[in-house]
Amino acid sequence: MDNIRDKLERYEPDEETKILCTKYIYFLLFYNSYIFILFIYTFFTTPISSYGWLFFMNLYFCIFPVFAFMGNSYIPSLLRFYNWMLFVSSIISIFIVLEAIFTFKKIDLYIMICYATLTCCNTFLCWHVTQ
Repeated sequence: MDNIRDKLERYEPDEETKILCTKYIYFLLFYNSYIFILFIYTFFTTPISSYGWLFFMNLYFCIFPVFAFMGNSYIPSLLRFYNWMLFVSSIISIFIVLEAIFTFKKIDLYIMICYATLTCCNTFLCWHVTQ
């Protein structure tokens, strides 16, 4: 285990990886802002407030990758568990959209479609950054 930790601590990303990580951080800031606004919106509306915990969980766990990218220690393995959390959130968000088609108002449906799209994009981008 110490051998693996030593390799990770000495990891230096190339310039292309640094640019990709910077772009991903900007996407995360946008994604976090959207989730935060959506969380506030769900707090004041009845139809989708039951899913507020999912938005809060996404907002909470989105903060971790930003800290993982900061400083001189870019360690992709720190984001592996985040990949799986995003994968589960993407699946849940697709089910929310399917439910929203039948039960939510039109504006809430569009908001849920945006949420599902952004969550799936975040999953694919995080997967790409950590490979």
